[in-house]
Amino acid sequence: FANPNVVRPYIILLRTYSQNSVHTNHCITRMLHRLAVDLKMEALLYQLSVFSLFNKILGDPAPAAYQELVTFAKYVLNRFFVFAAKNNKAFVELLFWKNVGAVREMTEGYNKDGEGKKKGKWTPEEEEQLQQLYEEYKDSGGGVPVIHMPDIVETMLPLLSSSRTRREVVSHMVSMGLVDSVKDLKKE
Repeated sequence: FANPNVVRPYIILLRTYSQNSVHTNHCITRMLHRLAVDLKMEALLYQLSVFSLFNKILGDPAPAAYQELVTFAKYVLNRFFVFAAKNNKAFVELLFWKNVGAVREMTEGYNKDGEGKKKGKWTPEEEEQLQQLYEEYKDSGGGVPVIHMPDIVETMLPLLSSSRTRREVVSHMVSMGLVDSVKDLKKE
């Protein structure tokens, strides 16, 4: 549900907050709270139309009737201004609805020119190292009894010469034919 196509209908429904029932406003606020607080994706709400709506809610003469909305709006706005102090592109980002990828890029740092989202291709040396480590740890756990053997991928990750994510290592092991499926390497 961390998707602009899911969030937009909630915002559209929230536009009529003064005519909505208390329960409807509560449900909308709860859903947006799950998104912003529980998933830490408040940046999905960093959108000019949302801020305009929050401004209307905060300026409402009967804020006691919408206290939950007021509290939530203040939370999101405060988080935005803290974020804007660190990111000089934050105000431009208000103009666009963002997907999860754009939110992550915005909050974790934008890619530099020429820097792709994915790591480079695996070199033959990296593939050879991956295969050797897999062969070494697949049966014996590198000297550790199989019963006490930790997750093989977690064991191999720090030993790889390049910094690859677990997902990259697992998918490359499948593509190399070292394992049949990603399911074979699921964390327990």
